[in-house]
Amino acid sequence: METGAAELAPDIDVVAIHDGARPLATAALFDACVSAAVTYGAAIAAAPIADTLKRVSAGKIEETVSREHLWAAQTPQAFRIDLLRQAFKYAAGKKLEVTDEASILEAMGIPVAVVPSTSANLKITHQDDLWLAEALYAHRRDKLPEVDE
Repeated sequence: METGAAELAPDIDVVAIHDGARPLATAALFDACVSAAVTYGAAIAAAPIADTLKRVSAGKIEETVSREHLWAAQTPQAFRIDLLRQAFKYAAGKKLEVTDEASILEAMGIPVAVVPSTSANLKITHQDDLWLAEALYAHRRDKLPEVDE
């Protein structure tokens, strides 16, 4: 993780991190995350959980989990570079459960702002996700204004 941050030019103040599995993130979402990182130090795109959540063990429901206050973390995620470098230094050699860079800041007690996103910023993980992404992309493309050449 740390290698990429070490390669940035010294005049970089904020860095956005994005995974290629979310190809439909919009420029506006990137802008909002970077703007929030400038203001708060760190920010992630996230969408409120809409589904009913069940805790399952051995193929049987143990309980329904309240979705109140639960959000699905997404990318882009943006950080002031000084905070990101502190996070990498903090995590080095520790056995943290790190699923994204924001989770390191959480472990350090540094607040991370949430920029509201939607499920349209989907992550392509399974085969079914691909056809949905293609449909969303086609829908967006059809809504673009025509350009005269």
